[in-house]
Amino acid sequence: MSTPLITWFADAACTELERVGGKGANLGRLTAAGFRVPPGFVVTTTAYDAHVAPLREALLAAIAALPDDDPSARDSAVSAMRELIEAAEVPSPVADAIRAAYAELGGGYVAVRSSGTAEDQEGAAFAGLHDTFLDVRGVDELLDAVRRDWASAWTARAVAYRAARRFDAFPSIAVVVQTMVESDVAGVLFTANPLTRDPSQALINAGWGLGESVVQGICTPDHYVVETAGGSVLKTVVGDKDLEIVRNPETGRGVLQRPVEAARRTRASLEPAQVVELARIGAAVQEHYDGAPQDIEWALSGDELWLLQARPITGVTFTTAPDLAASPVHVPGHTARWTTANVDEGLPGTITPLTWSLYFPPTESTMRDCWVDLGVLREEDRPVPDDVDGRFISVAYGHAIANVDLMGQLAARVPGGSAAQMEEQLFGSVQGGGPPPPTGLDKVGRWPLVAIKLPRTLRRAARALDPLAAQTTAWWARHAFSLADASYPAAMTALVDARKQYERVVTVHMVLSIASQAVLGQVESLAARAGQPGLERELIRSVNGTAEFDLVRDLWGLARDELTIEQFVAAHGYHGPREGLVES
Repeated sequence: MSTPLITWFADAACTELERVGGKGANLGRLTAAGFRVPPGFVVTTTAYDAHVAPLREALLAAIAALPDDDPSARDSAVSAMRELIEAAEVPSPVADAIRAAYAELGGGYVAVRSSGTAEDQEGAAFAGLHDTFLDVRGVDELLDAVRRDWASAWTARAVAYRAARRFDAFPSIAVVVQTMVESDVAGVLFTANPLTRDPSQALINAGWGLGESVVQGICTPDHYVVETAGGSVLKTVVGDKDLEIVRNPETGRGVLQRPVEAARRTRASLEPAQVVELARIGAAVQEHYDGAPQDIEWALSGDELWLLQARPITGVTFTTAPDLAASPVHVPGHTARWTTANVDEGLPGTITPLTWSLYFPPTESTMRDCWVDLGVLREEDRPVPDDVDGRFISVAYGHAIANVDLMGQLAARVPGGSAAQMEEQLFGSVQGGGPPPPTGLDKVGRWPLVAIKLPRTLRRAARALDPLAAQTTAWWARHAFSLADASYPAAMTALVDARKQYERVVTVHMVLSIASQAVLGQVESLAARAGQPGLERELIRSVNGTAEFDLVRDLWGLARDELTIEQFVAAHGYHGPREGLVES
């Protein structure tokens, strides 16, 4: 039965944080839920308060005087505070309550651990900051261990940790007294993988003897990764396990560290079935804590698996791997060669669904319309195909990609064009073999159609170029500075209008670009035959009168304060690292 000074794990009061601290409350919850927890009790915060009551004024004065800029002096000051707590006699009512509870527990070996009221909570684990005493036996040893656990709330690290997180400078601490499990194997179970941040995997570290060898990092433990839902062991790494912590065989009390013999060092400490069972229990504990991933210390003694403590995993944000099959920005091809070259200049980095939903339909459709109008694609090829490898552009892992093989096939159908020239001109160097042969009519079979349709399409595009440029410039001038304060309906209307304007521009742009690529290829071939390789680049070089040159010239003028930012934007638009993204 619980009292103000002692609370048993099995009592309902053992879930009250302010009474039993974080570790004690977690053990109470686990016990109440039916998990296998070694029995024990908690020396409550009321007992601690009674012990430090005569020391409170001295401790508060010492806290106020702690130096911030002298670590050595700070260590000395907190050390003196600990000595005050350890030297003080445990009040008789508290000592009597501990004696009675210890006798009721059976009076054997126990583990003594701190349980602060801010400890083992989400965002504040206090892991390793307070002391733990193992294999304690006898009332005198137990009282001494409880006193030293109280004092461990006043280490330099614990004081600094509380200050950094703005916890009460004068802590309240309980002490867990738990039946000692003399384990064959022990370690730590993370119910979600903190290394990969994958919540679907459990991570288990295991070593021989008591779990302190794993917790304190004095040995290299075995390492297991388990897929929790399916119960399959994904990874097993047998650690060196060169050291273990065990009960002192000579004195029969206390623990010592000793080497592990060679045969056990190279042997896995857990069987696959035990690994899966541990992960299953961990998943049940996590579910009991409303799905919050847990850091669990466990021990295996014979065939009995015990949970020694549990606390939330802190400092890690777990993320579920994205469902790429349902992602609007992951629609990769499977057989064709794809590249981010060229397209990532206009759409660099990761593309949002908003940009892709506005960019892909008009771009793919106008490209297909252009190739059909030129006679290169058949009329039945105008609709966007379901087969991604039949499209010009797509998106993979959030990055825009271009279909190298399809572009190569179509370039080969234009008289004077070739897949190799297209690849070099558009994409630079692309890995892998050349594109497969054109499907449908072969490239020669398309040439008569192209010869008829290409000049006509070119003339239409050329006639549309100047009026379209003027129209686009006027459209931009109307919207460039008006959207900053636009209402939501006005902004949406402008966005839809921008997509229509983009379609008109891309249609003309694509026709003229395709034709210019073919002409450039012919000029390049003629220059090579004339013994003047590279002459084609001299012929198309310009130092004035092109949009690219004008932009660079005005950018230089802007840098020298010869233009205002408003003049530059009105002439050239907004430019930046992610200018192709709608939301930028």
